[in-house]
Amino acid sequence: MRHTLRLVALCSACFWAVGTAEAQSFEADYRVYWGPLGIADFTLSTSLSDTEYKSSLTAQTRGVLSVFFKAKAALETIGRRDGSALQPQRFRTDSVFRGDQYTRTVAFAPDGTARITERSVPEDYDIVRTPVGRRDFKGPDPFTFFLAVMQASGDIEGRSFDGVQVVKTAFSCMEGDETLEKKRRRKYIGPAQRCTITGDVLAGDIIDEPDESEDDDGRDYSTQVWFSNSLVDGLRVPVQVIAEGPRGTVKVYW
Repeated sequence: MRHTLRLVALCSACFWAVGTAEAQSFEADYRVYWGPLGIADFTLSTSLSDTEYKSSLTAQTRGVLSVFFKAKAALETIGRRDGSALQPQRFRTDSVFRGDQYTRTVAFAPDGTARITERSVPEDYDIVRTPVGRRDFKGPDPFTFFLAVMQASGDIEGRSFDGVQVVKTAFSCMEGDETLEKKRRRKYIGPAQRCTITGDVLAGDIIDEPDESEDDDGRDYSTQVWFSNSLVDGLRVPVQVIAEGPRGTVKVYW
């Protein structure tokens, strides 16, 4: 389940997009499937001007999954922009899992140094993680890094910090586009660039109990994302994600 929510955070049935020389913005609704089951919906919204950016994501479980695991999440990042350079200022996440509230706000200084300004977890919260050193309290946050991926045209890798984990992520992309054809679940039809995602938690990794699976965070999954560069000028927009692993295949469609 942690992996499914991680896919939602990365990153499908209405879409609007506007691109100009001064600003770029889009909003897209996605649907997440595990095998034949629709298990989650999320909306990704982004706005970039010449000097600033803002991106948000709202997500919730649906269908059969919501009966056993009801969850809602809202994430937001804001920052300054100078050309392709993105400087985060604040990253915030508000989540409700099985009735428990989780809130975290991370502020970023101009040099990227991060400071946790708000953190709220349930009283019985008992997840244990590997330590994160003070020198690793440094941006960008995951959303800002993903915006950098959307601005890029090919391979890109980097690290991010969300106030809990330091994660290294790499996108290795195919040359040229492939055509996504008409499909019942897929709204987008047309050319898209396929990229393979790999990553690792450098600090803040969950220390699992001996009897728990170690694939919960998705590192045993083969994950690919398809981007379209025709929807918003200067940005490649995610239109499909497929992750295959030991617990089945998760697909995300716009």
